[in-house]
Amino acid sequence: MRPSARPLCLAAILATCLATGLVLPLAPLSAQAPGDRQYCARLAKMYIYYLGHDETSAYDDVKRGMNDAQVATTRCDIDTAGSIAVLEKRLRDAKLSLPPRG
Repeated sequence: MRPSARPLCLAAILATCLATGLVLPLAPLSAQAPGDRQYCARLAKMYIYYLGHDETSAYDDVKRGMNDAQVATTRCDIDTAGSIAVLEKRLRDAKLSLPPRG
């Protein structure tokens, strides 16, 4: 490679890294349907009500949920699909019926 071409190559690599670094984290947000976020919120509300309160609960209760599900209840807007999967699993494990989706 010629010395004069090296800065252009590095600039192209840097531009590509920046573009994909900025675009990829936004891709999951645009792919989430509003109905999925509402379903996730219903699952989170159901989980907190039946299985464990989170730290912002008004109840001074020792009942706490599983850590992964507690995190999922707060991430419905950020990681909808992942939160739904965790919450559905924990609710099913507790033998609770899931709300209708959609």
